[in-house]
Amino acid sequence: MKWDEVDFLSGVIRLRPGKTKSGKGRSIPIVPQLRSLLVEQRSRRQNDCPHVCFRLDRGGRAVKIGGFRKAWYSACMKCGLGKMERVIDEATGQPVYLKPRGLSSKPKVKTVYVGRLFHDLRRSGVQNLLRAGVSEKIAMCISGQIIRSVFDWYNIVSDRDISEAAQKLAAFHDNGHLSDTDSTEMRQVDIPTI
Repeated sequence: MKWDEVDFLSGVIRLRPGKTKSGKGRSIPIVPQLRSLLVEQRSRRQNDCPHVCFRLDRGGRAVKIGGFRKAWYSACMKCGLGKMERVIDEATGQPVYLKPRGLSSKPKVKTVYVGRLFHDLRRSGVQNLLRAGVSEKIAMCISGQIIRSVFDWYNIVSDRDISEAAQKLAAFHDNGHLSDTDSTEMRQVDIPTI
């Protein structure tokens, strides 16, 4: 993302068509917490670097970040949200080794990262939008979800959601509300015994 996509006056980040996975442009609101992070990041900006997120090269110049997967894995492992695990061959039960890099290099066991993925933040974002009372249609637009089934994959019901539903139902009944079938309309139903 580049600074010319961040509109502080309107409070919106405008992603241009072709820059998103779907290829469609979209606008993302800048909430106060994000605004403060962007303002802080802008204070670190070097004039010749148009990118919002950058890294410093060996000469101290700001350059575009090529990928952040290793940095993400490292950060998650430091805070206990991920770990590297050995790859085990299913047939033999033995560790899988990487190809040696040179004649004198020792074989290294192949490992894979297991833990939180950066993409998990998208699920948190969708859930936070819905819990804040944003309509599903708007949440789909902000998160870039075009297909309903994909949106539903991100919109997972948690134990907390179920607990809150129970509290809302209890409050509903505490306010004297009855269901559509109150006691005078209820029919007696024979329940078979086992």
